[in-house]
Amino acid sequence: MVAQTPGQTSLAVQAAKLRGILESAVTAIITIGDRGLIEDINPATERLFGYSASELIGQNVKLLMPEPYRGEHDGYIASYVATGVKKIIGIGREVERPPQGSA
Repeated sequence: MVAQTPGQTSLAVQAAKLRGILESAVTAIITIGDRGLIEDINPATERLFGYSASELIGQNVKLLMPEPYRGEHDGYIASYVATGVKKIIGIGREVERPPQGSA
């Protein structure tokens, strides 16, 4: 068994605390990478959109957006990566789209 340093223990505690917050949040929380691919979601996201985590992780977040946001999103990300200028990245946005399987 390898002993953890105090710094590693502190990081593990912080990670567990953050996971608990995300898991218990009633609001959908989605984290994405710099290419717009979903890296993590919380249970509220699954309930809101009707997709499981395994269905969403690795997919482009625009899957969950209505037009015109869906069509513009990749351009926003490419612009941010190229210039560092935030138009929506890091700001957040509320969007609505019917859950999977609804009419």
